[in-house]
Amino acid sequence: MSEPTTVAVRDLTGLVVAEAQPTYQGGFSDVYEAELTEGRVRTLWMVLSGQPGTRRTKVAVKMLRVCRSMDPIEIKRVNQDLMDEISTWSQLDHFNILPMLGIAHNVHGRELPSLISPWCAKGNVHQYIRESHLKASDCLSLILQATSAIEYLHSRSPPIIHGDLKPDNFLLQYNFQLQLSDFGLSKISREEANSHVSKSIHLNARWMSPELFSEHHDDTTRIPRRTLASDIWALGCTFYEIVTSCTPFHKISDNNVAWSIYQGSIPVYPDDEPSGEFAHLRKTLWPHLQRCWTRDPETRPGIEELSRNLSHDILVRECCQFYGPMFEFEERLGSSFIHGFEISRPSMIGGEEPDVLENRADLERDKDRVLGLLVKSAIGYHSTFDTNSACIIHFRIGELFTSRAQYSRARAHLKLARGFFEDQGDYNSALRCYRALAEVTKDPNEKVHWYETALSLCRTLGWTDQEAITVQALGNAIYERSELSNGEYKHELLSAARHWLTRALFLYIGQANLELQVQVRCELVLLELDLNNKIAAQTHASAAFQCACETRNRQFAEEVCYYLKSTEVLTEPMYNSFNFDLRIMTTEILENMLRSRSTKRMEDHLHSWVVLKCQSEPEQPYGYMHDFSGSFCLV
Repeated sequence: MSEPTTVAVRDLTGLVVAEAQPTYQGGFSDVYEAELTEGRVRTLWMVLSGQPGTRRTKVAVKMLRVCRSMDPIEIKRVNQDLMDEISTWSQLDHFNILPMLGIAHNVHGRELPSLISPWCAKGNVHQYIRESHLKASDCLSLILQATSAIEYLHSRSPPIIHGDLKPDNFLLQYNFQLQLSDFGLSKISREEANSHVSKSIHLNARWMSPELFSEHHDDTTRIPRRTLASDIWALGCTFYEIVTSCTPFHKISDNNVAWSIYQGSIPVYPDDEPSGEFAHLRKTLWPHLQRCWTRDPETRPGIEELSRNLSHDILVRECCQFYGPMFEFEERLGSSFIHGFEISRPSMIGGEEPDVLENRADLERDKDRVLGLLVKSAIGYHSTFDTNSACIIHFRIGELFTSRAQYSRARAHLKLARGFFEDQGDYNSALRCYRALAEVTKDPNEKVHWYETALSLCRTLGWTDQEAITVQALGNAIYERSELSNGEYKHELLSAARHWLTRALFLYIGQANLELQVQVRCELVLLELDLNNKIAAQTHASAAFQCACETRNRQFAEEVCYYLKSTEVLTEPMYNSFNFDLRIMTTEILENMLRSRSTKRMEDHLHSWVVLKCQSEPEQPYGYMHDFSGSFCLV
């Protein structure tokens, strides 16, 4: 069994000057505001933290407390465990993970090494949501960024379990970039029995999943084994606090909360019912939170599934909320550079550019992953106000859901895209949306509505080619609606469908499009049969087959022949005539092949073809004869 990889950690001893008193005190550690005095690290820090407006190199120094009863051997063991955790932290590289800048020894006389990380000017999320008047858009940003951080950890190989997720451990940089900290509480989940667990741990029951209260404690660490699923529970509790500004189980005392969770309690929907954006946001999020709080860890969603579904619902229902301080950061600054360092709005999609995610989706085969990448790409475009690109992605997502027969979800994305394209005057894209919306609706009346809207646009702009396709689709939609009607109204609908299909046929004739002429005539065959006009149906059948023959594609003509036979519109003489024409086409094809091949090879090829035809069509006795003029004829 392999050991965790150890990486070199920068030793910043002597370069850190910490304040005399801690800025924040936790259960097992103190956090001090400090300064770095070495220029190389100053540059590194400023790039990582994005703190503008000052040349001071503020950093955070986290010092773990040592129990006075610990002997030197225990301190040495804890020190080694801490260095293992620091090594794990140092390997992480993600926009929403707080960077580990290094360690410093003997800060304020502490026995254990102190952890140095960028100073987060806006504190932690727990403080921020209580001291600031949050907008719904702020909540969206925090939730998406937190999800991105956990998705990164859980997708590592092996996956990394944070183990102490709560708003206190999510920090905010100057530009509202959320970054997850406190990796002294993380552990690596491995398939093998060995696990990499921090020994100094602070558990907060309000964010703990029920199985953590029921498992036996490990003899060495005296902590319950945490899992990816327990991280998901805690993440749901973190989201709860973000959208309600209440700690989970806030009505239950600290002494009773553990027992309550063990007995099956989950955070309750808040008594206060907000209005407007927050009411809508809570309804969007609540089903996802409840899935995070499923009692059985095995049935909780994995982070990839949670991220995909949560991001999708936020994208569809809340994308209009992408505004406010966290989304207008650059505009408020008036410049994207301060003191030579780039300052940008926070990334809600893990720091990747939306177009990169879009390109990755093009290369991905797994449809769930394609969906996840496209959703993140659309969110990225929306958050940077590139609505045009976002709506192009909405259309792609709509097509993906259509291919999966998830029509209600497809409709939601297509309607979002359609509204924007109409407003921007992008009529070509709007037309595609109208047709796509018609395809995903089950309501025949709504289907007709969308095709009529598309037809009106085509005629207004003089798009004859697009008009033909739209008219054909409209005729078929009306024909479909007639199947749900009866009596005189059904006859009226069939007549209307005939009108539009005939119009489409006329346009295709003008375009000399033989394949589409065949398609429309076959549709008219069925329609005329429903109107009891068998002669008209046979006329269309003959014309359809003739057009198919004119394409010089024997297989296509053969398929048309067999399709028409299945409609029972063909008389026996008609069917025999069609078969005769097919045999003539075959002779012509073989003669053309003969001109380009030797006679011997041609005979071998022809013999193989005849054998196959006799096997597939035993009722049609095929044979051939080669005359001395170099021609073949079927007999």
